[in-house]
This record gives sequence, structure tokens and C-alpha cells, in this order.
Amino acid sequence: MDFQYHKALHDNPQIAGNPLSRFMQKQQIKRQYAKSARKGGAKTAQKAAENTRKAAKKTAEETKKAIAFVGRHPAGVCIAVAALLLFIMVSAGLSSCGSMFSGLMNGILGTSYTSEDSDLVATENNYAAKENELQQQIDNIESTHPGYDEYRYDLDSIGHNPHELASYLTALLQTYTPQSAQAELNRVFAMQYTLTLTEETEIRYRTETSTDPETGETTSEEVPYEYHILNVKLTNKPISEIAEELLTPQQLEMYRVYLETSGNKPLIFGGGSPDTGASEDLERRTACKRHTPRQHRRCRPCEAASRQRGRATLLELVRI
Repeated sequence: MDFQYHKALHDNPQIAGNPLSRFMQKQQIKRQYAKSARKGGAKTAQKAAENTRKAAKKTAEETKKAIAFVGRHPAGVCIAVAALLLFIMVSAGLSSCGSMFSGLMNGILGTSYTSEDSDLVATENNYAAKENELQQQIDNIESTHPGYDEYRYDLDSIGHNPHELASYLTALLQTYTPQSAQAELNRVFAMQYTLTLTEETEIRYRTETSTDPETGETTSEEVPYEYHILNVKLTNKPISEIAEELLTPQQLEMYRVYLETSGNKPLIFGGGSPDTGASEDLERRTACKRHTPRQHRRCRPCEAASRQRGRATLLELVRI
């Protein structure tokens, strides 16, 4: 509107000095502008209504054509609808299977040992080597501690479940190598095995006989003497109990999951079968080694094994 006013001043310079003329000129321009706006709005509304009528008419025509097509080809339409429904169902099924497969894979990875197989085996061998050294130490007790009249042994078995150790280390360290796990192996070993040597002295009596050189009379008397005993005691605390003491609640939960699944590697430490049943090789790891005749051991594993062999022999005789 200002543009129209200034254009009028340019075209009619004589009105610039007359305020009344300027006012009248502005009012005229306003009326012209409003009239043009009303005409433009009416034309726009009329055009929109016309377009709406055309679109409705076209939609109705397309609907009639579709209904006519369905009437002419009902079987084809049914097949197309069925194919569409089948496609939707298959797509939904594949999506569901994909989610299930992804969840399954995450579950497997979340319950598996995360270290390399070679590191798992090497770490286990390092721990077994420490147990062998302990066994040799016990076997050599009588030579490293001589001078006793008797050696008494009260020994737990030397051995462990390799999966308990691997589950514990995985829950604590997640991924480990023999080098990174060595300090933890030493700590667990010190807590698992306790070897105690206790000296004991008893006063005993023995009969001594003497002959009087003058009379030739023989006399006997009880003479006291010291009887020296070395008590050798070994206790084996299960790694499962150590895990409960050292791990946080979250780590302990993961330890139990790894142990339940054997890290999804039940045969990695040798022996056994995929059903995670008892392994003869793993059982041998918990058995005591040779005993010398002078070692009066009250060894619980060997006693249990002896009883088991006796029962097996008895059953075999009954079958015969």
C-alpha cells in the first residue's frame, strides 16, 4: 500500500503539498487494495472448491473401476490378497526368528569363557604344576624331616575341578593369560591348600633287662623314653568356597553361570563327554599319588576309592 501511495505522489507531484489531498489519496489506495484482496480470495476459494469437486469425482470413478475389476476377477483378487497376507506373515516370522537368533547368540557368548583356548589350558597346567609340587613336598616329608619315630598323615586330596578355576578367573578377570593370571593363581592356591606340620612327643615305656654280674640274677624294669611323632595335615578348601569369599555378588553370579555351562567348552581340559558327565581324566586329578609303606595316611580319597573298588568287586562276584 505504501508503494502505491509513493507511486501516486511521483505521478501527481501537485498533491505533495496538500495534506487533504494526501489523505484522500491514501484512502482511495486502501479501498482499491481491499477490493483486490477480496477478489483474489474469492477466486482462490472458488478454485479450491473446484479442485475438490474434481478430486472427489475422480476418486469415485476409480472406486467404481476397482469394484468392477473385482467383480470380473474375484479369484485373482483373492489370490493377490492371500499372497499379501502370506508375505506379511513370513516377514514377521523372519523378523521374530532374527531376534531369537540374536538373543541366542548373545546368550551363548555371555556364558562362554572369553579367553583363548590355549591360555585356558596353559593356566590350568600352571595350577596343576603347583599341585604336583605340593604332592612331591608331602612325599618327601620323611627325608626332609628325618629323626622322627613316626609320621602320621591326615591328608585331604590334592586336586581341583578345572572348570571351577576357569570360571572363577573368567568372572574376576574376564579375559586372562597365564601371565596375567599368575598372581591370582598364587592367591587361590594359598587359600585352597594348607599344609601343617606339628611335632608331638609322647613318653613311652620299654622293658629293659639287666643281669647282675655277681649273682647272675636277671631283672626287668620299665624304662621311660621319648617317642617323637610328626603330624602332617593337609586341608583342601574347594574353589567354590573361595569364590564366595573373594568375588562380588555380580561376579559370583557370573561364576555360577560359567560353571553351570562349563564355559560352553566342556572338553577343553580333556576327558569327559559333551553331556558334561563325569570325566575319568578329571577324576584322576583329584586322586592322591603313590603312598609309601611307612606313611600311615588317613587319606579320605584313597579310602573312598578302596571302598568303591570293593563294592565293584562284590557286585561282579554276585553277577558271576
